[in-house]
Amino acid sequence: MAVAMVTAAVRQTPTIDEPVYVGAAAEYTHEHRLRHNPEHPPLGKLVIGAGVALAAPHIDASFTGDQGRLGRHLLYESGNDPWRLMLWARLPVIALTLLFGLVVFAFARELAGLAAGLAALALYCFSPDVIAHGSLATLDVPAAGFALTSA
Repeated sequence: MAVAMVTAAVRQTPTIDEPVYVGAAAEYTHEHRLRHNPEHPPLGKLVIGAGVALAAPHIDASFTGDQGRLGRHLLYESGNDPWRLMLWARLPVIALTLLFGLVVFAFARELAGLAAGLAALALYCFSPDVIAHGSLATLDVPAAGFALTSA
């Protein structure tokens, strides 16, 4: 699962919403403000922001456009390597997706025993949806995983 997600993360161009989340995450971690993309909770974007911070991108603090334009500006107009920045933004989500596999295992084991936990973990690890969305810097897998973890 980890190999499939990292391979996908390295080869994929950004999806339509990834630049929005990456731009907002960079703004959250660099400028400590929640100006763009306030309609989504910040925790998932802070996870993405951890990778963005490690990539050390050049951030234009004087940028004044909307959230979609912010992401495109960060990736393509600020002198950053978009492939490198997207990979670093995706890596924390990949790690979180792998950790949520342990939550799936523990949850199923508690409900139905060890065999059920292992079966649930196997289904999780081979799920095309989890692999596809777990390799993107989006909020889909973090939201679902944190909801399961809280349950």
